[in-house]
Amino acid sequence: MDVLISAADKAALKQCGRWFVEQEKLKHFFPTFQLLGGGGGVSKCRGSLATNWDNTYAVELTQLEDFPYSQPLAFVADIKPTPHMYRAGNICYMNPQAWHPERCTLAFVVGKIAIYLNKYEVYIRNGQWPGVEE
Repeated sequence: MDVLISAADKAALKQCGRWFVEQEKLKHFFPTFQLLGGGGGVSKCRGSLATNWDNTYAVELTQLEDFPYSQPLAFVADIKPTPHMYRAGNICYMNPQAWHPERCTLAFVVGKIAIYLNKYEVYIRNGQWPGVEE
């Protein structure tokens, strides 16, 4: 069962460095997002994003056990299928070939998802995905 990271776990996060930095960046740039875990590790990240059309979407990042060495999966609740969505329901927020563990943070991922959601709303309105595909 996933739970919010407790105060005691935050001390452990400081020792591992990367998760503490990730948590602080999320808190600064996307304060609705929280790290979730169980069994002493971080497994998910949840939060919400608002678009330029004032719609709010619940977002969940999963498969964080190997982060940053593998790209997290991103799921958005209550959206319609698009050409930029995998069969499992996760969205394609960036080209997997562009993933770089040294440069990609969770805040970066959430920012890419925010761009995706704004493009999604254009797609829902006119049937065409805007901009250049990655």
